[in-house]
Amino acid sequence: MSKRILCIGGSDSSTGAGITADLEVVKALGAKGVIAITSITAQSDERFFSSHQVSMEGLKSQLKSSEALPIDAIKIGMLPDCYAIHVVSKFLDKHNLIPTVIDPVLSSSSGGKLINAKDFDILKEELFSKVSLVTPNALEVEEITGLTCKSAEDAILTAEVFSKLGAQAVLIKGGHLLGPTCTDILLQQDQQPQVFTKKRIKNTRRCRGTGCRLSTAIAYYMACGDPISVAVENATAVVDSYIQSTTLQNP
Repeated sequence: MSKRILCIGGSDSSTGAGITADLEVVKALGAKGVIAITSITAQSDERFFSSHQVSMEGLKSQLKSSEALPIDAIKIGMLPDCYAIHVVSKFLDKHNLIPTVIDPVLSSSSGGKLINAKDFDILKEELFSKVSLVTPNALEVEEITGLTCKSAEDAILTAEVFSKLGAQAVLIKGGHLLGPTCTDILLQQDQQPQVFTKKRIKNTRRCRGTGCRLSTAIAYYMACGDPISVAVENATAVVDSYIQSTTLQNP
């Protein structure tokens, strides 16, 4: 039976990121996707126009309906305000044995702010300790920790802050780190950091939604029983293939 992945996040009218990207990955991997939309955003590949939050009752109803059948993994993306954070937090309390990945998005690649600083502090306090894995990029790491994250060495140091925030595991994505290679850092509690290094792919400026896709693919592989490190490796291969195909179409 195919795995059933619950994707919680915002919609993207350009279909480049958000829930649409999540569902593309879920379908490509042969799984079943169910969704709970937190916000409706209007954006293109180059510009962010607006964001409209879904009501608390609307989000609660979507999450309730997702329970009609067993959920094998949960992926969390855009949470626009403290109300959405509280609703999702209570939902996770009921489903604390399900593998859960949160991609703590702060802004869209098309330029829009997706959550304000005050509510983001609440997200850190309420959700990081309730999920299996947190997957920030280096820019998000700097906002979360207040520390510089420009190199792999910086990423290893800042990853420890996530452990102090209660995160069971953090994957710091290396796309924004400096250097000729792309280095991701995985730190699980009570373990040594794992370093994943690969060649940078050129001409990725029009390739959006890679963070969404990676976290969703990791959730899928965790649903299949893979340990976090194996799930990260498998998911990275999926996203690299997507990036390469996209850059070939948009040289």
